[in-house]
Amino acid sequence: MDYDKMCKVKEDVELLINNIDPKSKLIIYEDTILKSNYNKQLLKDIVALMDEFIFFNAETNNLNKRRKHGFYITAEKRKQISISQSPISISTFAYIINEFVDNEVMKKVKASEITAWLMEQGYLKEITHEDGKIFKVLTDKASDIGMLKENKTNSFGRNYDINLYSLKAQQFIIDNLDNICKNLKIN
Repeated sequence: MDYDKMCKVKEDVELLINNIDPKSKLIIYEDTILKSNYNKQLLKDIVALMDEFIFFNAETNNLNKRRKHGFYITAEKRKQISISQSPISISTFAYIINEFVDNEVMKKVKASEITAWLMEQGYLKEITHEDGKIFKVLTDKASDIGMLKENKTNSFGRNYDINLYSLKAQQFIIDNLDNICKNLKIN
């Protein structure tokens, strides 16, 4: 099955999960088979398998077999990621996430890739300091997902802010790893 066909089948299965007829796009109100919790979970599992298959096979004909695949993490492994009770930096959290990927065949997710996605979503923005250094700072929207800033002073007496990710922010990132992965594949 070619890539486009696989993507179309996946979209159709997702419509079924949401009680929508893939052909007519009409809502299915009375189908008890689709409303069964077991069947809904079965369809969700099929979509997860298709996601993984599509991700790893999208461009295999053009890839050098020695190259690593881009970052991807299954829903099952996402559930295993330990969330810190205290706020942590994004680099620390990226390290925790990367403990759940097979780095022999897959690239690790970088903290900068996560923050780039957060910038696109409007949770972070860049500002340029007087000395020309660029910093990522929180927007007003960042507090909605539990991002925090902490003021520190370096050894030269300069004050600066660091962005920290609370339990809520870490969970937000885990919940959006699919979107972050899609963003990585596009870029």
